[in-house]
Amino acid sequence: PGSFSIALKSKMFIVWLLLFKSLIAFILVNANVVGLEWTQYHNLDEIYEWLSELEIKFSPLVTVHTIGYSYENRPIKAIKISSQPGNQAIFMESNIHAIEWISSAASSCFVNKLLNSDDKNLQDLLLRYDWFLVPVMNPDGFTYTHEINRWWRKNRKPTGFSNETGPCYGTDLNRNFNYEWKKTGFPISDPCDHWYHGSGLDTEPEVLALQNFINQFEDDYIRLYLAMHAYGNFVLLPYGHTSVIFPPNYDQMMRIAQGFADAA
Repeated sequence: PGSFSIALKSKMFIVWLLLFKSLIAFILVNANVVGLEWTQYHNLDEIYEWLSELEIKFSPLVTVHTIGYSYENRPIKAIKISSQPGNQAIFMESNIHAIEWISSAASSCFVNKLLNSDDKNLQDLLLRYDWFLVPVMNPDGFTYTHEINRWWRKNRKPTGFSNETGPCYGTDLNRNFNYEWKKTGFPISDPCDHWYHGSGLDTEPEVLALQNFINQFEDDYIRLYLAMHAYGNFVLLPYGHTSVIFPPNYDQMMRIAQGFADAA
């Protein structure tokens, strides 16, 4: 739901991806690995170190940007890959839900292949488009899943409410964006709930950081927005808040979504 407002303002289309059936399928946790590999999950510091290494290795093709800060003041970092001026862009974000480690693993693996592959199709994509990736949209929650509670979903901003277990923390960032707020799926107003949508629209710093970063670009610059989620083998399209109203470019999005599905 959140990125729909960005999509409308930018006159682009958006494809939502839920990538894998399992959160834990084939990747093992190992915090002692240096660098990034895709046989195990990595923590925030390791992912950010990898971004810095890419910027050094592939400069000036690759640049790393801080698009904003989380509630606990962790940077939200994005990588940009641009081979030539005048390209339009493809934007990817992952791990907006802290629990979904596979989403940042999948998106970072794709970027690694994009930069290092000899495949002519990938090289063509690298040349034709600018690429953006925010690997961890929810750095506070992501860190919390590595250090405290593997099953945490939300960010870590206090809600100001408590229940029988103590103070309640966090908003489901994916349900906090301004477009059709509280109208998508099942609205949750309980501040202690796993899917709490927040006290109002755009209340969370992570959400504002993403919106402000994307809204700085010209309307026709970003042509495709990919939001990476887990679990399930689905390609989801706007609008998520209704089953009777369709986007004006729905047929185009369906063709693209079918292409994703056929390639899986």
